Amino acid sequence: MSIQHPQHTMNQAACLTMLPNELILLISDHLMRKQDLNSFLRCNRRFYSLLNKRLYQLAARSRNNDAMMWALKTANVELAKRAIDAGSDPEKEFKSGGWRNDRPLHVAVRHASETKKRSLLPEGEMQDFLQKNDNLIRYLVSLNTDVNRLDNFTQSPLWEAVIRGEINSVRLFLDNGGDVTMQNCHGGGLAHAAIGPAQSNGPNALIYLDILKLLFGRGLNPNEGGRHKFAPLHSQVKAVNRRIHRDRRKNTRTLSEERVEDVLKLLLKYGADIDAQTGVGETPLELALSCLPQEPICFKLLLRYGADTSLFSLPPVGEERDAAIKVCREVSQETGRIFEFLAT
Repeated sequence: MSIQHPQHTMNQAACLTMLPNELILLISDHLMRKQDLNSFLRCNRRFYSLLNKRLYQLAARSRNNDAMMWALKTANVELAKRAIDAGSDPEKEFKSGGWRNDRPLHVAVRHASETKKRSLLPEGEMQDFLQKNDNLIRYLVSLNTDVNRLDNFTQSPLWEAVIRGEINSVRLFLDNGGDVTMQNCHGGGLAHAAIGPAQSNGPNALIYLDILKLLFGRGLNPNEGGRHKFAPLHSQVKAVNRRIHRDRRKNTRTLSEERVEDVLKLLLKYGADIDAQTGVGETPLELALSCLPQEPICFKLLLRYGADTSLFSLPPVGEERDAAIKVCREVSQETGRIFEFLAT
């Protein structure tokens, strides 16, 4: 700057880095955008040390909890700790695209699943990232984050972990107050969410089977059907039916008969009523008619394990009737039981 004086002129350069801390803080008070404050604190180490926490405080006040979101994206526990120390709320709701309102724990659970599913990282880096993400989830839970908090799709972090097959997170959430009785907006419970993928021939089917064992071991009612009285056994048959139609469209086969029987035996072991009726009176065996003639496995297994045929009637004619009678004859030869259906 140049200072004019009646007697002489003095030229002196004013260097920003020479300003005292008080003035630097005063200047930073007028930098309301994170980008500007971040550029400012990168001038030198003194500015960084002086203003870095202020940057995190600004991010904590942002609509989308920016510092915490970056910690989630990078699975960085230390970054999450700095964000929370600066005032970020680990329960803060934020927009994450579309209609979804998310919270950090929901995002962390989904991030692990989506990273594996989409192979977003090289194979050599995947395991390290998943371990860091698991540590981040554990850190968030250690802050007493609510593992039953619902998003606007009525899904909790526990629900997310179940449907995505994240068994370590399921176990962690159950150990920290997870509610096994929760239901989604359609009245489906956690067992309903895990049964479908547990019956596939994919590599994760056994993980979902273990999740079911874990849930039932923690007190989940195997006969809970929600407002529609649609119990897990009904859901099992419906899941098989959906998979049949999907496989037919794609000309493939993803159903595992062995896993279907494993799920059925597990449900019965924990007390599922094999003849439970929906709100409109349908039993699992009656629903299994819809899988015929393409896939008789559900109908056959339910008969083998004692389902009552006298609670409903067969269609008067058609492929379903013919296939059902054929299966009944086969099981009758195996077990010696006589099957009689309700008269029409």
